Amino acid sequence: MDVVITLSNALIENAPFLVGVVMPPIVELLNRDVKSETERYIVSVLLCFLAAILLHWREVEVGSPETVLAYATLIFMESQTVYRLYFKKSRIRGLMHEKLDIRREEESPVQ
Repeated sequence: MDVVITLSNALIENAPFLVGVVMPPIVELLNRDVKSETERYIVSVLLCFLAAILLHWREVEVGSPETVLAYATLIFMESQTVYRLYFKKSRIRGLMHEKLDIRREEESPVQ
């Protein structure tokens, strides 16, 4: 039981640094009407930067924008890693596409 409590506390304390892990479904939802891969990438970068600003507002108030930029980079790297390693070909993404009726050009068969 002590292990579960210790892991729970560690997860809660480090939650602002792990937000990138849950970003891919959010980005996918926001990008449902965006067709261009470049534009989807830009939305992803901006969302990660916004999350860093919201989660680390004290650093912005103190006047440390380089710290916020480092956090934004960390969130972006986490979200891209989770997207490439798991989410891109996951069943969850397929279900999201079915429910939201998303059709991407790279997913359609070549004719």
